[in-house]
Amino acid sequence: MEHITINPNAPTALLDVVQEIILDHNNVRDLFARYIRATDINEKQAIVNTILREIAVHGETENNSVYQRMDEKNMKPLADHSREEHQEVEEALLKLGSMDVQNQPAHDKQLMEVMRLFQEHGDEEEMDILLKLQSQLTTEMSNQLALDFLNIREKLSQMPPPSSVQVGPIAQKLLAVLMERQSLGFVDLRYQHPANSITGRSMKFEMPLLT
Repeated sequence: MEHITINPNAPTALLDVVQEIILDHNNVRDLFARYIRATDINEKQAIVNTILREIAVHGETENNSVYQRMDEKNMKPLADHSREEHQEVEEALLKLGSMDVQNQPAHDKQLMEVMRLFQEHGDEEEMDILLKLQSQLTTEMSNQLALDFLNIREKLSQMPPPSSVQVGPIAQKLLAVLMERQSLGFVDLRYQHPANSITGRSMKFEMPLLT
């Protein structure tokens, strides 16, 4: 699979790594809202599969690109904090991956816990950590980091991902679950990379209640 490249003739040639990260966050928020609205159990299963994939891929992509750059920019304490939060989310996600969507009360309770942890992490990144990172990057540096982010994300989205990309032990287990669930399907994402000024904008999100 080819690396993502920029069209030099496009009106806006440079990417913003913060907007690419926010786009991923928005896709997970949108997927959860779609899960709430869905009534068909097969559709719910496909949406949950996609939530598992998107959170796992997003977290490992940040680990392999953004957090490494933060380490280099004397932001290691913030990067380590984000890594710890990702691990919490992935542990909750792994538990969700072991549950049957048809056992809805228990399954949906765990899904709510995953989304609570993910939302808290996403909010903190968007309102604090990413702003601090952005202040340390030139436009060109942000563009390069965005390309790194997207190229790694593309590799991690393959089933299985290539061995050239480092994947943590919990994420490896999550990807194994996804390999087993491929026949159950996934759903399309609402927002697509590369981001633009509309799809990259942070969504206002309030946790809906599962009934």
